[in-house]
Formats: sequence, structure tokens, C-alpha cells
Amino acid sequence: RQLLVFFSPQVHYLKRQLEIKTDIIEQLNEESARITDGEDQEVLRVQEQYENELEALRARIVDLQLERERERQKDQNERRSLGQDYEISHLKKAGDSEGSGRIRG
Repeated sequence: RQLLVFFSPQVHYLKRQLEIKTDIIEQLNEESARITDGEDQEVLRVQEQYENELEALRARIVDLQLERERERQKDQNERRSLGQDYEISHLKKAGDSEGSGRIRG
């Protein structure tokens, strides 16, 4: 019973939010029907412009992700190469008399 008292205001709030959002959706549907009837071509033009900008942003995001991945791979390869160079010089300094230059790992 205490849970019902606690949740009752939340349920009421959520129901009210649902009513509000349902009203907004109905208004948008009406507006959409009006637009498709050709009454407001400017809104359609702006919507198309935003969709084009959004698509351009998505493409830019993909490009940046690919660039970041290439940089990560490059950095990883450089670190790997530096690590191998260090191991080789370390072996030579440690007196690798045979000069085999083998990399431990």
C-alpha cells in the first residue's frame, strides 16, 4: 500500500506526460497532412536542407572515426617499432656477443 502511495504521483505525472505527447503528435500529424497538401513548401525546403546537413554531419563523423582509427594504428605501429628498436639496442648493450639481434617476446 505504501508503494502505491509512492508511485501514484509518478504514475499521474507519466500519464499527463503521455497525454501531452499524444496531443503534440496529433498536432504534428495535422501539420504534416497540411504540408503534404502543398500549403507550406518552405517548411519542406528547410526540412530537406536540415536532412542534407545531417547527412553531411554523419559522413563527417564517419570520416573522423576512420581518421582516428588510422592514427591509432599508426601510433600503435610506431610504438611497436620503437619497442623493437629498444630491445635490439638493449641486447647489444647487454653484451650479445653473438650479435644475433633476436628480439625477446
